[in-house]
Amino acid sequence: MKRLLTLVLITVCCAPGLVAQDKGLQFFHGSWAELKAEAKRTNKLIFVDVYTDWCGPCKKMVALVFPLKEVGDKYNPGFINYKLDAEKGEGPELAKQFSVQGFPTYLYLNSDGDLIHRGIGYFEADKFNKNADIAISSANDPNSIGKMTQKYESGVWDKAFLHAYAQKLIDLELSPAKALDEYFPLLTNAEKASPEIKKLFLRGLGINNPAIMNWLLTDVQELSRISRESNIRNAFGSTLYDQLYSQLSMSASKAVQAAEWEEYLLYREYLKQLGGETAMHNVNAISRMDMSYYAAAGKIDSLKPQADKFVAETWNMPVDSIRARDARELARFMKPYLDGSKDSTKNDYFQSMKYSASGKFAMDAAINLNSAAEGFATTKASVKKQWLKQAYDWNRRAVLLTPESVKYHFTEARLLAKLGKKKEGVKIMDGLIEKAKKNNNKALQENLEKIRSDLK
Repeated sequence: MKRLLTLVLITVCCAPGLVAQDKGLQFFHGSWAELKAEAKRTNKLIFVDVYTDWCGPCKKMVALVFPLKEVGDKYNPGFINYKLDAEKGEGPELAKQFSVQGFPTYLYLNSDGDLIHRGIGYFEADKFNKNADIAISSANDPNSIGKMTQKYESGVWDKAFLHAYAQKLIDLELSPAKALDEYFPLLTNAEKASPEIKKLFLRGLGINNPAIMNWLLTDVQELSRISRESNIRNAFGSTLYDQLYSQLSMSASKAVQAAEWEEYLLYREYLKQLGGETAMHNVNAISRMDMSYYAAAGKIDSLKPQADKFVAETWNMPVDSIRARDARELARFMKPYLDGSKDSTKNDYFQSMKYSASGKFAMDAAINLNSAAEGFATTKASVKKQWLKQAYDWNRRAVLLTPESVKYHFTEARLLAKLGKKKEGVKIMDGLIEKAKKNNNKALQENLEKIRSDLK
């Protein structure tokens, strides 16, 4: 009898699909198709933890929240729980399908795999469980994100629906750009003047409609006020105004990559209009984008003076002085931990903050130096040899300051090849590729191999 009981326990514990934990979440193991089939078979919803191996908050959830009994009691009865690595197997495609931008992201789905709710970031147990309650109540809610998306895609909706749908997308950290594009032409002038309407569009991620952007930027001061007074931040801590600045920067960069010069100049003008109103604003950002633009457009005579001006202060600062500033910054950071007024064991980010403090000025200097050199390394236009040599010297100092940066090394390889030293450049690339292989970083390896093949 004892042996029979043991066999039963082994069979239960080792049943395919479920991984048992003593108290907390039980996760299903299998393919995406098998997951949905299991959800249908058991008539349960689906909870998906989308994570990466390097994500700190993901690891913290695994260590502190997922094992809790109250969490298991909430999720296990009503959900098939699933872990999805966003960088492996089916992960990248599914993360793209569900517009996953940060980690951890939690997807709550019905058994067909349709989204009904989502969350992002680290949650304490009570708030994490509240997400489950929202998902359960949303499963049959006509205003769940899944049902609203179906209605939107049908094309049968009115202005009130578009407002509600855009708001729902924003609350779930999804882009409402298409819905807002449809909504904007329906607004009256009085509605466009409303701070609440402006707040809705400010919170919208991914806005790239020139008409909307021109309207938002007619009164920069008011946008700044709305941002401050609303005190709304996204999952990464950015304010409304910061989000707008970041969004414009990304749109400008994409325009450069696509060689859409008129579009780039339009977004550049928007950034200039924002000026110093946003905390993220930095004159260097526009200068970097201009250098990328000049390089991509082959305007080398404009690139050279811009690069000289951009790097002047950093280039004239000795490496020893930069190191000394970092040493002082590290000492300042460590002082309260060394004298006992702060406890490093209670700071989850102590090691990363310490690392940042130890090389802040070196890193900033290296970024500036590489930014000035990068255009000469990547442009397809002809470049004077003395200019290439100057760019190489700038980038070489970036390598000396932060030798762990892969980017600075392959910029060096490109410049060496352009200076007629292709063998030296190839040798650098071979070393980088070998390291990527050892670290099993296939994406980086493929990118480096392409750069190597393009060396001329």
